[in-house]
Amino acid sequence: MKTQTDFEEWARLLIARKVPQNFSHLIDSEVIDSGADILKRGDAFEVHWQTEQSRVYVTPMPATACTN
Repeated sequence: MKTQTDFEEWARLLIARKVPQNFSHLIDSEVIDSGADILKRGDAFEVHWQTEQSRVYVTPMPATACTN
């Protein structure tokens, strides 16, 4: 039996674990959708928050260069 991944819920969980509880109210659908889009591509993301702008956002993690 194959199950479908809920990328939005996965993104919400990952974001909520990185944001301090007193900033959790800043996690909105736009932030979750951005994280979900990154996860759908098979990438990871970093979570950032700016207290002065009252904002939480995610950015794709930079690709690591292979050095062989």
